[in-house]
Amino acid sequence: MRNVIRILFLCVVCMLLCSCEKAYEKETVSEQDANVIIRVSNYQQLSFEDITYGSGPLRTRSAINLYDYCPNIQFFIFDGSEKVSSLNQSLGDEGYGQANMNIAPGTYTLMVLAHKGLSFATVTSLQKVTFPSNQVGDTFYYCGSITVEDNKQNTFSISLERCVAMFRLCMEDALPDNVTKMKFYYTGGSSTLDASQGWGNVNSRQTVNFDIEASQHGKPATFEVFTFPHEDGGKLKITVTALDAEGKTIKERIFENVPIQRKQITQYTGTFFGSEQQTNSSMTIQGDTTWVVFQHANY
Repeated sequence: MRNVIRILFLCVVCMLLCSCEKAYEKETVSEQDANVIIRVSNYQQLSFEDITYGSGPLRTRSAINLYDYCPNIQFFIFDGSEKVSSLNQSLGDEGYGQANMNIAPGTYTLMVLAHKGLSFATVTSLQKVTFPSNQVGDTFYYCGSITVEDNKQNTFSISLERCVAMFRLCMEDALPDNVTKMKFYYTGGSSTLDASQGWGNVNSRQTVNFDIEASQHGKPATFEVFTFPHEDGGKLKITVTALDAEGKTIKERIFENVPIQRKQITQYTGTFFGSEQQTNSSMTIQGDTTWVVFQHANY
């Protein structure tokens, strides 16, 4: 009988713990009740568009709201190596871009990610931020120290900084009708981010596949892939393969020693399926908060 009572008691305790855990997971903190408020500034990512002005093109800037550009924003607070609080937000969530938390007074490390990944990143530590299937999209981050004071509402407004490099392939020839997939396999970068420094910290083998729709056939195409550069620089080796519906290779090209830098685009322009040709190359520097564009035509 005592054993039965003991088992029933343990069951009740487990049920109470589970119910408390579920309630905690669903709990939301209002701005009024929070003692820590983190706001991501309405960061404007600047891009360039070609317009006709007089006898030639003029580059003009247009602003993109980060809240519309990045579908995922994640907030993390660390006490040393221990993660003490986190919040994930998807575009459309109420209060997107602002985190309301209750944190004990003290000094912490705040890390924020905004990105175009497939879904939320996994943050094992400040030095190990990974993304589903190692698929890296355009990514912005903040990492810094904050001090939470007692008996007051602590508000922190932060700005995010881009921490990826982009490789852009601009095909001037048309995609053949039998191409159903473009595969990019590349090494030399990192799919893991060290958010404490803003650099990649592993030697990754990254693969990105682009499904080709029928509407894309017979037209030039542009493809973009991302990686986290290493602090000591580095170059990518990129194998680009055009595949048919059965997975057979139609055309393959290898790009050796592709230079990459954080917040910069390395852009290759030329034919892909036909014979090699060389076009004019140029470099345009757009500023600290924008992409720096390297245009190469060596294939």
